Amino acid sequence: MRMELESGDTRIINPRVIEVAKIFGDSLEYLLFGVDSESDCEDQLKSMEEEFLKKIESIHTQYQIEIKELEGANEELKVTLKTKDGIIGVLKEKLPKY
Repeated sequence: MRMELESGDTRIINPRVIEVAKIFGDSLEYLLFGVDSESDCEDQLKSMEEEFLKKIESIHTQYQIEIKELEGANEELKVTLKTKDGIIGVLKEKLPKY
């Protein structure tokens, strides 16, 4: 199927869809996309694009927040490890047998 689509041998929209639209008295745009005209279709596509761009921006912002939170947690872990290394060093000095 993919090769047929890529080579142009298969039509995605059957030409009879236009006839069906005429029978129902609807435009092709309405039958396929639920809008009454090409400009409505363009408006709907623009609205969808804006909505997706807002979602992408929101996801990107949330991603940046999570990165900052993880960086903070990473710094806390580094401090904790330094403290443990310090404690182990003192214990080794005080208890040379171990």
